[in-house]
Amino acid sequence: MTESKNYCMGCMKEMPTGESICPHCSYNDLSVQRDPFLHKRSVIADRYLIGKVESFSSDSITYIGLDLQSDSVVSVTEFYPEKIVSRPPTSPQIAIRIGYEEMFRITLQSFLDLWNELKEFSKVPCLPTVTDVLLYNGTAYAVSEYKDCITLESYFKDKPALSPKKALTSLKPVISALKKLHNAGIIHGSISPKSVCVGADGKLHLTRFSIRQCYGSSAELRTRPVSGFTPFELYGDMPDLKEHSDVYSMTALIYYTVTGAVPADATKRAVKDEMVLPSSVAEKMTKSQITAIVKGMAVHPHNRLTSIDELIRLLYSEQKTNVKAPSAATPQSAKKRPVSKKVEPSYEAQRKEKYAKSGANDLVPLMIKTFVGAIVAFSLIFSVLYTTVLYKSIEIPLMDSIFGGISFLPMNKEDAQDVFNETNVTTTEPTSNYDRSYVSVPDFKVHTYDRIKSNEVFNRNFVIKYKMQPSKTHEKNTVISQSLAAGESVLSGTEITLVISEGVAQIELPDVIGMPYQAAKEKLEHSGFVVKQELSKNSGDETPGEVYLMSKVAGLEFDEGTEIVLSVWDEVEETTTEETTTKKETTTKKQTTTKKETTTNKPTTTKTSEEE
Repeated sequence: MTESKNYCMGCMKEMPTGESICPHCSYNDLSVQRDPFLHKRSVIADRYLIGKVESFSSDSITYIGLDLQSDSVVSVTEFYPEKIVSRPPTSPQIAIRIGYEEMFRITLQSFLDLWNELKEFSKVPCLPTVTDVLLYNGTAYAVSEYKDCITLESYFKDKPALSPKKALTSLKPVISALKKLHNAGIIHGSISPKSVCVGADGKLHLTRFSIRQCYGSSAELRTRPVSGFTPFELYGDMPDLKEHSDVYSMTALIYYTVTGAVPADATKRAVKDEMVLPSSVAEKMTKSQITAIVKGMAVHPHNRLTSIDELIRLLYSEQKTNVKAPSAATPQSAKKRPVSKKVEPSYEAQRKEKYAKSGANDLVPLMIKTFVGAIVAFSLIFSVLYTTVLYKSIEIPLMDSIFGGISFLPMNKEDAQDVFNETNVTTTEPTSNYDRSYVSVPDFKVHTYDRIKSNEVFNRNFVIKYKMQPSKTHEKNTVISQSLAAGESVLSGTEITLVISEGVAQIELPDVIGMPYQAAKEKLEHSGFVVKQELSKNSGDETPGEVYLMSKVAGLEFDEGTEIVLSVWDEVEETTTEETTTKKETTTKKQTTTKKETTTNKPTTTKTSEEE
């Protein structure tokens, strides 16, 4: 029985009996899940086992779970608007706070409507695959397939920004999914690097859906804005969520992926908008794409693109001409009129004018002052040089008598030489804080890269150099080889080079949608991927043999040897001669039968008429 198994509450994989630390995900199963979250190992509707909290927002809590009927990992989203409900520590049932009964009833229905509508989009890439929506514990739950993924925010922490071409290719499925939602009247409201995730399967997923009231005037339900991605109209006491709100957030996400920078907060831009697209990025984009970024991120809605359709048209138009970055990258609001500047006279003209005013009589005193100043400056410079450097090679008694009594200067040549020798003495003592001795080279292959870097003994005994290298045979961060053999005796401080595995090489997945299958297969296999074909029925409107869908997102990087499933249109089914003959015979029989029925009915009609 599934119930008798010991599951990790962090990943829902089976754990050895008696263990508390999961060998799969390192989750500590003894950790306590604080209130008001459901306790771990709670069961919903006698079917869904509840694990750790994955995320929570102003209207809901999402847990990792397990469908006990199918033994499959799921995500369970519980409707829990924290400011209008509570949960006793000893019961999973929720209690509505006094005075909020009507608000809870309305918002609960909104939650049910939202997730039942999302259920209709379960086959759309990037959207949740909703399998169940139910009432339990005095509230509602939405169950969907679990996606093992990380947020774009986490993904880009150790990765550089994408090129505009790669970013737009990668985000296209999300933008397309958003268009389908808008067509159905669903607005997300909170698109950001926190709500768009990269799955272990390489696909992008749009998460963190909330009911519409979370973007309304009710303070009890208001969701927290995400700085840089929440549009201006969703701040303040009277927010106004519309389709153009998602346009702003989606465009800000594109800006983030191509620049690696979070856009300035919309409220700050409303006061002073200084945001521009870097020229290094803009020069790689078309004019219409730059227009999409500028207009899609317009602070005020009346200046912004009004629909996802407009955004798609500008981002993915066929225009190929690049524009010069500085002019195209600067939004109209940031441009300033040229200010006329007063032309200053040249230096020569100013000098002539000065002399003309002062008169020729001032020239002689000026020359005398300059000459005296030069002599004084030369004397000072020579004195400094003599007392610090020249006294070692030349001797001037007058200078010695003048400066010899000054305490910080040497009294004579011998004293000076002694001082020089003392301050420049070289030592043969070791500079390190330990005596060099012979040490034995350890077998670094049994250690990981992180363990070696943090090991004080290893780094004290050796100067360790690292060389990173892709490998199909060694796991990531393990040692492939070492320049000195294990067990060899060497002086401490000896340099040793360790070759560290980067794991299987990561390869960028080419976009082959629209290509003939054979050409697409050759291109992917040449890149290092394994290709599998999946034929789809052709109604006659599609090109046979054309690739129309890929199982993973083009533009992202995957392990060499990853399997890519290509969905291909099949040949159009042709009607055989035998089937045509049969259809004709059937048609003829139907026509004959119809005629007979008509002939039979006619006399009856006439007779009835005569009787009348």
